[in-house]
Amino acid sequence: MAGFFANGNQFLPSTPLYAVRIFNIPAISVRNNQGNINKACPNICVEAPEICKEICYAYRRQKGREKIVYSGREKNCQATRCDDLVDKVQKQIQGAIQYYMNMNRTQGIQIIYRIHESGDFYSVDYLEKWVTIANHFQNQKHVHFMAYTLKH
Repeated sequence: MAGFFANGNQFLPSTPLYAVRIFNIPAISVRNNQGNINKACPNICVEAPEICKEICYAYRRQKGREKIVYSGREKNCQATRCDDLVDKVQKQIQGAIQYYMNMNRTQGIQIIYRIHESGDFYSVDYLEKWVTIANHFQNQKHVHFMAYTLKH
């Protein structure tokens, strides 16, 4: 089940009763060799002070595996700006539901989609895309969405 989602992290592992899938964007944007921030992938932490970089769990994990982790998060972030994000994510989630049904594991299993282990909702438009996605699955009692965000 490749695509936008990664498997649960060490704090939210997948178990026989829970399948945790995570959608991430970069925690803190990285500057290129010219010192410019990648503006194509905005997030709330673009101009993060150094203290944030020192204590941010997501940034530390991202920094340690820059080529693998950051590139995937950046691809997700670029996809968030596309008009077809909602359709593509809904298809991936429907595919995951079918995967578990084929394994006869939908009885009792809860599929949890964590939106942003890293990064944040950078605009109302982007947040509304996720609301649309979640609302599409509101009648599927074994599919859940969770997200943490900063309040300003």
